[in-house]
Formats: sequence, structure tokens, C-alpha cells
Amino acid sequence: ADAVLVPILEVLRCLPEAVVATELTQPPPSAMALLLTLVVLTSDRGFCEAISRTRLADGGRVLPGVRALDDVAVSSLLIIVILRMAHWNFAACCNAFFNQASAAVLSNLARHGVEQLHWQAASRLLDMAQLLAKNAMTQPPGPRVTMIRELLLTMTQLLSGCLRVPAVGRNCHLVYAVLRAYPEPLVQLEADEVLGPTLRHVRA
Repeated sequence: ADAVLVPILEVLRCLPEAVVATELTQPPPSAMALLLTLVVLTSDRGFCEAISRTRLADGGRVLPGVRALDDVAVSSLLIIVILRMAHWNFAACCNAFFNQASAAVLSNLARHGVEQLHWQAASRLLDMAQLLAKNAMTQPPGPRVTMIRELLLTMTQLLSGCLRVPAVGRNCHLVYAVLRAYPEPLVQLEADEVLGPTLRHVRA
């Protein structure tokens, strides 16, 4: 699994820097193609299970500059890169299809399960969920908020899936992160008709 996935992640994580001086109306076709490839790959349960078991001794090879990425499951690297790409999309071109594809990858991971979540991935999941929740509550209704809620829903489903038995016993870093500093905006969204059920489970 790592032989296929790691090269894709290495290319995608470079995208924000590669296009930093470019005015974009949509993501580059190459990035879109790679993201759709990830959607297909993660639709397979066996693949998702394999990338949780497969570990890289040095995750910095995929994400240089991110500290303490030693002995990291490839699934954690995938989550970090997807969150990075989703955040970049909101800032650069706010493309709805790119957002849907990013959400689809996270949804596949939520459905099939993620184990051995690295503390960096756990922290970034909660940090970005907090950012999206704030925006979902403060921005006026429109296409951007629809995208925010779509991505936030799959992120909360992923969090919830990681905290269900038996995966919860193998996601200690996420359990600690939730207990240490659970974002208040997520608590406020627990009353939401769509987002509320999974958010209530995450904090239960």
C-alpha cells in the first residue's frame, strides 16, 4: 500500500507551494486526478486496513518540516495531506468538486476504520474541525458554508469512527487529544440536526 500511496502524497503535499504565485479558478488537473485516485483506493476496505498497519520510519520524507513524524502509520500521513489540501482549496479557489473529493476520502476512511492515528493527525483533525465549525456558525448561508459543512461532517464521522470499539483502543493519541482540549465550537454544534449525532458520540 505504501508503494502506491506515498508517492501520491509526496506530490500532493507540494501543491500549495507549487502554485503559490498563481491565480487559480480551479485546482490543477493533475491534483484533481491524484485526489480522485485516492477516492478509488480508499473505497477498498483492504487498502484502508493496510495503510493503518503500514508504518514509515520517517514520515518527514512525505511531510518535511512537520516535527516528530517518526514511526507513523501511512493512514495518518494521508489524513494530514488531505486536510492540508482541503484547507488550501478553501483559500485558493474554493472548488466544490475538489472539496467533495477530499470529503469522500475522509468518508471512506471513516467507513472502513483508521487505527494507530498519530498525534499530529489527531491534533490537526481537531484543529481544522474547530476552524470549520466556527466558520459554519458565523458565515452567511451559501455555497461556501455548504462546502464547510460537507467537509466537517466527514471529519466528525472519521473522529467518531476512530473512537468506536475496537478502534478506540488503538487510537490513544486521539483519545488524549479529545480529553485534553475538545474544541468548544464542536460542542455548540451538537444541537445541529445533521452534525449533532456524530459530534455527541465523539464527546461521549
